[in-house]
Amino acid sequence: MRRYALLLIVIALIAAGCGAQQPTAAPPTADAGGPTATSASIATPAGPVAGFTQPVDQALDMTGMATPPPAGTAVVAAANTPDPLASIQFTSITFLQTGGSSDARILIVLKGDGSFTRNDVPGSISADQVAMIDDYLNQINFFRISGTFTSANVRPDQHTYSVLVEKDGASATINMQDGLVPPELARLLAMLSTLGASA
Repeated sequence: MRRYALLLIVIALIAAGCGAQQPTAAPPTADAGGPTATSASIATPAGPVAGFTQPVDQALDMTGMATPPPAGTAVVAAANTPDPLASIQFTSITFLQTGGSSDARILIVLKGDGSFTRNDVPGSISADQVAMIDDYLNQINFFRISGTFTSANVRPDQHTYSVLVEKDGASATINMQDGLVPPELARLLAMLSTLGASA
């Protein structure tokens, strides 16, 4: 009798084990507030990704990046930053113009004492004219101007210009071409290019 009771218990246990179901995951609900498999699969990786030298989240972050000014726009340092060279008169200014329809080359070297050469022909201007040019250099903050005033595409009929200003051992050169000369520098070009020009 005991054998039959033991046998019935063993059979009951086996039957219970065979009929049990494994637990299954509940299907995703349409809860907008909870995370879903879709949102996890499009998360931006924080590590390096092929084609980028920095993590993607940094490479795509444009916050705080300065947009360069359009070509032909002069950018000058902040006005509240004093220019230590402002009180010093220029030592020399070298102006070079090339190109144009006649492909003429004009080279003018102006000294601080008012003497100059235009294509090796000597001349001179008054102290007042020297002061006017020097004042204008300081007015436009020549040594602090930055910008893009040239391009890779220069037509044969366009002029190119170069202005080199030297004072107290410091020097600055700005290169320009027709169509990309800002107003501040256009006036300076006009002042220099007329030196020694025939009437």
